[in-house]
Amino acid sequence: YYISVELHIDDLNQLKANPFVANTLNDTFISVAAELVRDWNSQATDPITTDNALQASNFTADTEPSRLEVAMFDLDSGELSLTFDETVFFATLNISLLAL
Repeated sequence: YYISVELHIDDLNQLKANPFVANTLNDTFISVAAELVRDWNSQATDPITTDNALQASNFTADTEPSRLEVAMFDLDSGELSLTFDETVFFATLNISLLAL
């Protein structure tokens, strides 16, 4: 039986912020606790430990670019705040490409 779960945006952004997880099919695995779900006879799911994690059978990479949603500029403090629709890698910020 097939169950589809949509991750909360906070969880999805945590995954995207981790460079070691879910970048390709080769590094996308899942482990589950015994109490993840029960069958109709109230039997718990067999656990899958992190040592024996199940590799994803399919993987779709993140191909959508991040989008700037909010920009705030405080003239008193000189602070520019940028809010994006998803996790971004701060170290790649190129200040020289900003224009006010």
